[in-house]
Amino acid sequence: ASVLVFPSLAEGFGKVVLEAMASGRPVITTSIPKPVVREGVDGFYISPRDVQDLKEKMLYFHQHPEEVGRMGANASEQARRFSWDRFSLQIADIVAGIAAGSHDDAWNGSCHRFAATGSQ
Repeated sequence: ASVLVFPSLAEGFGKVVLEAMASGRPVITTSIPKPVVREGVDGFYISPRDVQDLKEKMLYFHQHPEEVGRMGANASEQARRFSWDRFSLQIADIVAGIAAGSHDDAWNGSCHRFAATGSQ
């Protein structure tokens, strides 16, 4: 497969999206899985249940095969930003914040940092 098409309606994170990106595949997906795709950089987002939008994005890759390679390389680079080591350190920050009694600040700050470091 050259492109992952993952029009999820319910997936919470979409590990399959990261796996495809790590394999150098651009992705077409909805924004329902946690956003990791950079629009037009490593793939595209489509509106849920929008068949025309999905068709247009798939046709784009068919008509621009060079974009499969370019976005695939970008996707591979982006996927490396998501690691278990980074995630475990952020969870440790949350737990430490909870233990210190500032659970709301620890949770919100760590989630924001994860989103910012993982999806930029």
